[in-house]
Amino acid sequence: RIAKKRPGCAEEAQQQIYDWVAEGVGNNRSVVRLKIGDPFVFGRGAEEILEFRETMGIEPVVVPGISSSLAAPLAAGVPVTHRGAAHQVILTTGYGRNGTEPALPPWAPHQ
Repeated sequence: RIAKKRPGCAEEAQQQIYDWVAEGVGNNRSVVRLKIGDPFVFGRGAEEILEFRETMGIEPVVVPGISSSLAAPLAAGVPVTHRGAAHQVILTTGYGRNGTEPALPPWAPHQ
C-alpha cells in the first residue's frame, strides 16, 4: 500500500499508515514500513517509533537510508564540503508544520 501524502493531507495519510500497520500486526504479519531516504531527516521516523511503541506495543527495527541531500551530490562527484571552501552543510525543510517557514541563518560571505 502507498500513502498519498499531499500538501494538506499529510495527517490523514499518516493515520492511514498507522491503521495499516496495526491491521498487519493484528493479523500476526510481518510489516515493513518503507520510507525514502533517511526517516530521521525531515521525516516522521521518531514519531512513528513512538506511535508503534505506545499504541501497538511493538519495537520497530530501523534500517537507515541515505538522505538525498547527501546522496545526490555524492552520485555526481560533488563534495558537500571542501576544505577551504565550505566548512558546513545546512539542511532545512521547505516548510514546517502548519505552513511555517524555516528560520535560515544569516548569509556570511566569508563562509
